Amino acid sequence: MRQRIVRSQAAGLSVKDQNGQPDPRPGALVSAMLLGKGGVDVPFELRDSFANAGLAHALAASGFQVSLLIGIMLSLTRSLPSQVSFFLSTALLLGYIGLTGLEPSVARAGVMGLAVLVAITLGRKVNPLHSLLLAATLLLLVNPIWIWDLGFQLSVLATLGLLVTAPVLTKWLDWLPSAIAPLVAVPLAAFVWTIPLQLHVFGVVSPYSLVLNILTAPLITGISLGSGLSALAALVLPVGGSAIAQLLLWPTQLLMALVEFANQLPGSAYAAGTIAPSQVMALYAIYLLVWGVAGLHRRWWLAAIVCLGLVAIPTGAAVMSRLAVTVLDTSDEPMLIVQHRSRVGLIGNLSPEDAQFTVLPFLRQQGVNRVTWAIAPDLTTCHTEGWMQLVQHIPVQSFYFAPGACPAPKNSTLPDKQHLIQQIQVRGGQIHPLPLNQAMQLGDVAVRKVSQEPLALRFQIDDQIWLLIRGLRTASLEPLLPQLATLTTVLWWDGGKLDAQALSTIRPQQAIATRPPNDTAEAWFSAQAIPLHVVAQQGAIQWTPKTGFRAIAPVD
Repeated sequence: MRQRIVRSQAAGLSVKDQNGQPDPRPGALVSAMLLGKGGVDVPFELRDSFANAGLAHALAASGFQVSLLIGIMLSLTRSLPSQVSFFLSTALLLGYIGLTGLEPSVARAGVMGLAVLVAITLGRKVNPLHSLLLAATLLLLVNPIWIWDLGFQLSVLATLGLLVTAPVLTKWLDWLPSAIAPLVAVPLAAFVWTIPLQLHVFGVVSPYSLVLNILTAPLITGISLGSGLSALAALVLPVGGSAIAQLLLWPTQLLMALVEFANQLPGSAYAAGTIAPSQVMALYAIYLLVWGVAGLHRRWWLAAIVCLGLVAIPTGAAVMSRLAVTVLDTSDEPMLIVQHRSRVGLIGNLSPEDAQFTVLPFLRQQGVNRVTWAIAPDLTTCHTEGWMQLVQHIPVQSFYFAPGACPAPKNSTLPDKQHLIQQIQVRGGQIHPLPLNQAMQLGDVAVRKVSQEPLALRFQIDDQIWLLIRGLRTASLEPLLPQLATLTTVLWWDGGKLDAQALSTIRPQQAIATRPPNDTAEAWFSAQAIPLHVVAQQGAIQWTPKTGFRAIAPVD
């Protein structure tokens, strides 16, 4: 049934993109707003754009769809006996929960909806808080693992906010027209109750999400209603479902355009940094205190100041005292991140996958909104797309690079270096060549490029002298050994072949290999009792003055 609905709506919303290729986004968006993203193959770009804009809930079936379904069924069965209306509504509700793939958020809303149906049938009132507690308890008894499911957590918190905070906000907004006040109060209440958890998990805040939620509320309501009608028609006649879905094309495209516009605004995704579980618990304790003590309702501004202090003061103190060097567990090109107070530097190259799934998430969790300097020691066309993805989200103040070469794939549409340079300059960054055998002082970090082929780059931060070596599979290190016979605290290389002579010349105190090294190198480190860290086996490796070297993101 789900596949029948999705195919019917995709056929009705079939359009072409700018390149003349089929665009699956409108159909996937309309289906996901009804069935949830768990039951629909939503393109990653669409999910990511809605999440960045603070509209991830639009792609998740939840209480809104359940409430809409129950309201429609109660209206259609109004003339029937209450018992008949109850069984018909319950059957449709259970069927809808099954269609969504039993997502935790939908199951929570379904249990609460069932409580409403029982109360209406028995002629009794429902205590919303009691039904929320009952729903959460029953679902966790059925599947305790859901307590760690982010969708379940956000669903419960957002619902709690709607129950305890939205009515108060609606009263405060009584100066607005009665139809507009709930459109402001509902997203504001959900935002307030979910932001601590979002900061703990993602460390990113969308400043425009509240306004965007208010503006798109009518569109989301209309599209959700139309998607439901299209689904019912598709179960009977797929052509009819496609015809109804076709009417949703313009509203859907308008919704996607608003999301894209919001994501292009300056500061659309502000990285505040992840907060500790203790901070999350303290914030929710203040929320509950304000909710439980009626006298504090009018002093909400005081609670807001305390909450901001709980987030801003520890985060600011951590940034001003931070000194860390991290080698990330990237799948393609090695990447190192230097953090010294508010200054952040990158050394390495980027593939699109590493930029999207490793480097950007790490920087956001650390609260980084601007990279002070970045070094691409052998920038090639194969790396420009990854750097483009990075600078589109986080500007780079100073970009240093030396040209490299790579075999470009056939029919390549990768951006060239000039496009990357223009993108960096448009966002206020400066471009510099990376000189050979010339010392550069980048804030508190001294950098010198010793060799291009094989790549050898030395940099110093605090009392640590790091040596990066890469490209040993295609070039010999032997001619460079006289230049490398100096003090080296940490050797960082890609895991390529290093013989005993080279290691004895460099003689590091610590070593980090991006990939597992050969047996000769591993045996040498073991014989010399020199710690060797392998990123591919241990996960991301970080050095700080207090903790030394440790794995901060273990490999699964």
